[in-house]
Amino acid sequence: MGLPLGAGLSTYFLAYEQGVPFLLQAIPWGILGLSSSLLFAFSYYLADRFFPHPLRLVSALRSSLVAILAYGVASMGLRLLPLRLGIALPVTLGTIFLNFLAVRWIVPPSIKPPKTRVSLPLILLRGMVTAVTIASLTGMARIIGPAWSGILSAFPIVLFQVLVFLHVEEGPKVYPGVITGFSYSVINLLLFYLLLALLLPVAGLNLTYMIVYLFSMVFLYLLNRVRH
Repeated sequence: MGLPLGAGLSTYFLAYEQGVPFLLQAIPWGILGLSSSLLFAFSYYLADRFFPHPLRLVSALRSSLVAILAYGVASMGLRLLPLRLGIALPVTLGTIFLNFLAVRWIVPPSIKPPKTRVSLPLILLRGMVTAVTIASLTGMARIIGPAWSGILSAFPIVLFQVLVFLHVEEGPKVYPGVITGFSYSVINLLLFYLLLALLLPVAGLNLTYMIVYLFSMVFLYLLNRVRH
């Protein structure tokens, strides 16, 4: 979940359709939006923990609504900040640190899910949800401006799908591990936005994304080796 999957596609098409200067204005807001993403994941777990339901689908839907509400409220609050990169970076780093402590204290270790084959219809459904979300974001970009475009680019659309599908298919003891993993791998998403800001003005759109994705894969590989 630390790979820039949804964020990468969102920002790429923002730059492709609205121009690189538009994306450069949105990047500090994207960094700030990572704080909302962390709250989204943590709120999902808390909603399921304190308001459980015997039916997994009902529990997942209820947790989803709480998480989306938390993301929206946090994003509207962050939008009020007089933002520049010098503000977005320390706020996000502080949120990452506090979230990491909270997750280690509250979220229990998860069990390993059984090995199951993912069906083609399920893969297509996930891809369709991601595509519709990203198309909606980039389509609204000219209306909502770079600030909200940046914040929404950080919305954890892929993480959201994984949490819901694991919750419904495997139960509440499996998906918390994804939240734990996201709590430390989110630093890679922060580096993703910073590298975009650094490389886009000098390397251009396509080369920048090739470099950034290669860096992200190597960084997460090394992070996983260090963690284990």
